[in-house]
Amino acid sequence: MVHCADCGFLSVQKPSSPELEETDGDLRRRWMLPSDPSRPSYKLYKDCPVCFANAVNLAEEIAAYGEFRPETVDAVIRFERDCPRFTPWRRGFSPKEHYEMIQMDEMRRWQERQRESDRQWQEAQRQSERDWQEQQALANREWQQKEQRTTRRLQIALAFMAGAFGLLGAFGSRFFSAPQQQGPAVPSLAAPSSAQQPAPAPKQEQ
Repeated sequence: MVHCADCGFLSVQKPSSPELEETDGDLRRRWMLPSDPSRPSYKLYKDCPVCFANAVNLAEEIAAYGEFRPETVDAVIRFERDCPRFTPWRRGFSPKEHYEMIQMDEMRRWQERQRESDRQWQEAQRQSERDWQEQQALANREWQQKEQRTTRRLQIALAFMAGAFGLLGAFGSRFFSAPQQQGPAVPSLAAPSSAQQPAPAPKQEQ
């Protein structure tokens, strides 16, 4: 809970000016308006204070008490309330300057949030890049391992085929170089020579 008497937006206004000015510490402690130095019979400020942030209509709350009295103003500005626009009073700063300080604080906080958001986005991008590189490296390793396995299988198959062909060549060479057995001799059908012809039989006498 807060009090308007402690807020930097509590303002006073001169009758001849639309400008809202700072409410000094004396008025915050006790609502006794000073006189206009150039016209002592006139008050320097209007009777009712004003909320620069328009968070509350102080004139209506003061009028609700009936006849205007300084004690009524004291009661209203010291009334405990839950105000989202409350900002602590800083001596020497006008309500407008309090508002500008709040704006600068909000801008600074926004910039900090923006920088943090940018940092998180950049970190997320870097992490995404690292994840992508790791996935690519893993895919490359898996591809290389697959290629190595395929190459080994091919080498084994080629070695097996070379061995098989070697065995077949050795067996074929051994088979074709073995001596062949000859069959029984076949008698010649040619006519005998004159040396081998039998002698003619002797003629019988008559």
